[in-house]
Amino acid sequence: MGEPIFAALHLDLTDDTYGTMIRLRDGTHVAVIDCRGDKAARRFFTRWHEIAHLLVEEDVDKQVFRSTDEPLERLIDQIAGHVGFYDSIFSPLFNTHVSQGDRLTFDIVEAIRKQFCPYASFQSTLYACHRRLATPLLYIEASMEYSVSERRGLNQMRMFDDDKPEKKLRIQRAVPNDAASEINLTVRWNMRVPESSIIYTAFHEEITDATGEENLNTWTFSKGGSLIDCDVVIQTRRVDQLVMATIQPRVGQ
Repeated sequence: MGEPIFAALHLDLTDDTYGTMIRLRDGTHVAVIDCRGDKAARRFFTRWHEIAHLLVEEDVDKQVFRSTDEPLERLIDQIAGHVGFYDSIFSPLFNTHVSQGDRLTFDIVEAIRKQFCPYASFQSTLYACHRRLATPLLYIEASMEYSVSERRGLNQMRMFDDDKPEKKLRIQRAVPNDAASEINLTVRWNMRVPESSIIYTAFHEEITDATGEENLNTWTFSKGGSLIDCDVVIQTRRVDQLVMATIQPRVGQ
């Protein structure tokens, strides 16, 4: 159709790129969503991410969704989450599944996902529920990583390979909802997950879904101190080399 930009499309859809927005010569736009392999699970969110780009950058000739922490991409993700789960449509459904004061479970999230949009990802639906929950909920993601000092050391010359430190299970994302922020229910980025936690067990024993109870004061810092004294219920889901988890205070906390 005389649009040569499509000849380079395969160069844009790299491993860390889920979609691209192309502006045609007549000014209209075409979004191409990569649904190959594991990327298919994010096709719902990727579509809204590309639409959100046009809401704030309508004059940009071409946009590419990459998995980065750039401020613009984080902003676009926030917009996509709100537009894709538009409040006047999503909230009434959410309220039929979650009563005031209830905890959120993965079964509830899955039921809402199937009823609202079956091809939306579990994670994006969980985010939408997380924002609307009246009770405290902390969403986290943990994976094997180095400490900050270890990363710094890896950038220096090393004489022997066996001098290389070992990665440990650490927090890579922590997002409290409003109610969680009010009671300081949070964890620090890159904090090491204690071996006593169900999160540690779920990762190292490769358990798909697991639930456990613990107190956050068992999560200690390398320089002393610990998280708040709070009995919590933790639900985990292991996806590849990542553990997603929700942390919620036990009833009566």
